[in-house]
Amino acid sequence: MKRKTINLEKYLDLYRPFSEIDRWCSEKHDRKRELYAYFRQVESISIQSKKDGLASLIDGNNSFTVFRVPRLQRGKIFGLRGKWILMCGAGGFRGGICLEVFKLRSKPSDELFDKMRSLYGYCSNVDYYEEQEDFYRQMEIERSREIDKKPRVYILAFISQYTPIKATCKECNLETTFSGYWSYRTKKRHHNVDQYQCQNCGELSFSEEEQNGISVACIEPCKCGGQRRRDKNIFCPGCGYRKRKNNRAESFTTISQLELDILKARHNSILEND
Repeated sequence: MKRKTINLEKYLDLYRPFSEIDRWCSEKHDRKRELYAYFRQVESISIQSKKDGLASLIDGNNSFTVFRVPRLQRGKIFGLRGKWILMCGAGGFRGGICLEVFKLRSKPSDELFDKMRSLYGYCSNVDYYEEQEDFYRQMEIERSREIDKKPRVYILAFISQYTPIKATCKECNLETTFSGYWSYRTKKRHHNVDQYQCQNCGELSFSEEEQNGISVACIEPCKCGGQRRRDKNIFCPGCGYRKRKNNRAESFTTISQLELDILKARHNSILEND
C-alpha cells in the first residue's frame, strides 16, 4: 500500500547523490532508479504542464521545488489547496514538462529548507503561496469592479415590499421606488397587490387582477395604451433610462411556474441590450 505523504528528508537523502553527478553515466542512472523506486512507494499526481504553467516553477526535468498550494489553485492539484507539496520534473513532452506532485505532511522545517538550498536542482518558491494569494485577491477586486460598473436586471416580480429599490435616475435625477408588491389583510381575506410598469410610458401602478396562471401582465392597459408588465427589467418612468428592446408588449399575460423559475434566474444578472 502506498504512503499518503512523502518523507522529504528521505527524498533529499536520495536526491543529493543523484544531483552531485554532473554528467549522465551508469552511476547517475543507478541513483535515479533508486530515487524513482522511492517515488513509486508514495501516492502522487501526474501533470503535463506547459512551460508557462506550473512547469515554470522548476528548471526542467529532474529539478524540484517545494511550496504551499494557493487556495484558488485550479487543475489537478485543486484538492491540495493550502497544503505543502513537493513537485519535480519527471520527463518532457513537446512544449512542456511532465510533473510529479507529492503531498507533504506539513511545512518543512528551516533546517530542511537550508538543506534544499544547498542542492543543485532545487528551485525556491517559498513565497509562491503569498504571491498567488495577492494575485488572486487583486483579480477578485478587479472583477468585482467590472461587475459593479455594469447595470443589472431588476424584475418587479422579485422585488419585495420589505426590500424595495429606491433608485435615482442617472440621466434625469428622478427618484423612484420600485416595491414589486405589497400585501394587507382585511376581515374577509388577505390581499396581495402586484406592481406593474407600463412598457410604453414607464408609469408604475398596482393591481389585484387575477388570471388563470401566474400573472405577469395586466389585461387592462395603461392610460397611454401600453401594456403593464412585471416580468421585464425596470426602467426610469421619467426619461426611460435603462429601457431595453426587451421592454415591450407581449401576447401572453400569464406564465407557468417553470417559466417563473427561469425568469428568477435572470433577475440580478448583467443587463444586456436585448
